Amino acid sequence: MSGGFAESGEEGKKLQAEVLKSAGGTVRIVGPNTLGIVNLSHNFNASFLCPLKGCLGLLCQGGNAINEVEYIARKKELGFTQIVDSGNQADVGICDFLEYIQADPQTKAILMYIEGFRENEGRRFLNLAKQITKTKPIVVIKVGATELGRRAVSSHTGSLAGEDAIYDAVFEQAGVIRVKNSSELIDVAEALLKLPRMKGNRFGILVDGGSHSTMSCDTAAKYGLELAPLSSETQKKLKEILFPHSPVSNPVDFAGAMDADVRVLSNAASLMLKDTNVDGLIVAGINFGGYSRWWGSSEEVVAGFTELPKKYGKPMILHNSVLSEENPALKTIADGGIPVFLDTERAVRCMAALVKYGTYLETVKAAGKPRAISKKARPKKVEQIIKGAKAAGRSSLFEIEARELLKGYGLPVPKSMLAKTKDEAIEVAEKMGYPVVAKIVSAEIIHKTEAGGVKIDLKDKLAVEKAFNEITANAKKYNKGLKIEGVMISPMMPASTEIIIGMMHDAQFGPVIMFGLGGIFVEVLKDVAFGLIPVETNDACRMLREIRGWPVLEGVRGEAKDIKAIVDIILKISKLTIENGEISELDLNPVFVYEQGAKIIDVRIIL
Repeated sequence: MSGGFAESGEEGKKLQAEVLKSAGGTVRIVGPNTLGIVNLSHNFNASFLCPLKGCLGLLCQGGNAINEVEYIARKKELGFTQIVDSGNQADVGICDFLEYIQADPQTKAILMYIEGFRENEGRRFLNLAKQITKTKPIVVIKVGATELGRRAVSSHTGSLAGEDAIYDAVFEQAGVIRVKNSSELIDVAEALLKLPRMKGNRFGILVDGGSHSTMSCDTAAKYGLELAPLSSETQKKLKEILFPHSPVSNPVDFAGAMDADVRVLSNAASLMLKDTNVDGLIVAGINFGGYSRWWGSSEEVVAGFTELPKKYGKPMILHNSVLSEENPALKTIADGGIPVFLDTERAVRCMAALVKYGTYLETVKAAGKPRAISKKARPKKVEQIIKGAKAAGRSSLFEIEARELLKGYGLPVPKSMLAKTKDEAIEVAEKMGYPVVAKIVSAEIIHKTEAGGVKIDLKDKLAVEKAFNEITANAKKYNKGLKIEGVMISPMMPASTEIIIGMMHDAQFGPVIMFGLGGIFVEVLKDVAFGLIPVETNDACRMLREIRGWPVLEGVRGEAKDIKAIVDIILKISKLTIENGEISELDLNPVFVYEQGAKIIDVRIIL
């Protein structure tokens, strides 16, 4: 047991440094403060564990987590190729192990317990995971779901980007399945290992008793699963083998029919899986090990049952009301590749994981190769704007500069002009046409509304004159020593659904893009989604559908918004970020989205 190093204080840190120095850069160090490593692909065990040999890889940043996961897996007779406790990660880190295990052909699924990544390591994890999940599922427990307050921010994006929200985005983007605890980790891994992927989210429920169908439906709704409508042909055939009073519309209820003829278990399940509307099946409320002694031999009960997932290429999961490892029928079912669970929630959770992973694989397949990152130089105009601001010692762009920068990337911003006097403001407004908006332009004012620096819906020259005077007076009152560049005049755009799109830099993952419904309540409601840059079209679409407010964009009372326009903005901000490393934070809030097109109403860029 190699404890007493950096985790124990200053003396331990010195000792750990000595270990690294002794290695001399030629010997790699695992840990220290680690339970050890196991590689059963090579019959190697440098730990006190005695795990079963199998096809799971387990990578953990904590020894106790390994003990618990290994114990739960053993009870299900699931084994491992490799088990790693990365310990203090003085040298080799968890991503090094992940890269190694990726190449092991005997490892069919990877389980991880993550506490956090080292600086800049998060981006490496994303890139590795994206490659691995195309052929092997990754299931993760991520602990420490709190904001660590590790950055000072000026933007909405930064204040909304909690650590856990970023990790969620990473897992979504890489096709990693996140679970809550060790039991879920093994449950989901077993389902992903043994069962075919779901091709859609419509499932069937075959039950022996109504209460379990209700519990299953409630849980399914939480995970976004839908009850499949059974065809009239399927319902007709079910009626022929069940009791006259047995419900057959989905959920399908035996209503005691199994007590009369145990063969209906396999026959009814077969009919439901055969239905083209059904993507997967949960069989619930069965009582092997309970009153199943009434049913005769277990061989007769499960005859042909375990072959159904392979026959139809669809998953089937069993919920059994009494979980007894000694029950021969349950053992036959589990050995035959069908996961068995004691409660319906676990069964539905695994079905949802099969949907999620199957959907991800289909999305990746449809998306094809990711776009090559452009090596083209950024627009000259953009370079001049950023250099000019830095030369002036400014840490942010004036909004009128920020708008010009966005124009350089083809982003939809209204035209705008800077007026240094009220007469210039009136002249600009007359040329643009009323109504117009007036905003203060000053390096010392980032949040213009708070300083009384914005006036909207100005309908004539008197209103413009008054607004100019009030805005400049408010600014001087807000900060007596500030320098005012002038007032920006731009057209008043028709109001519509407001969204926010932003970008900030995360210490572990680099540039992150945010999307959500915009306006003044965004920081209160926190209905936002994140993606790591560069984002692809499928990533942007996923972000839109992830927020609770998605139905607003999809169309309330037929008023659908221009989804393509939103995706286009997200992709262009991704490109802009890659080509302009000087930009640390960016907010577009609000952006008005119309039935056709969108307009960026306010922009803030921090260098």
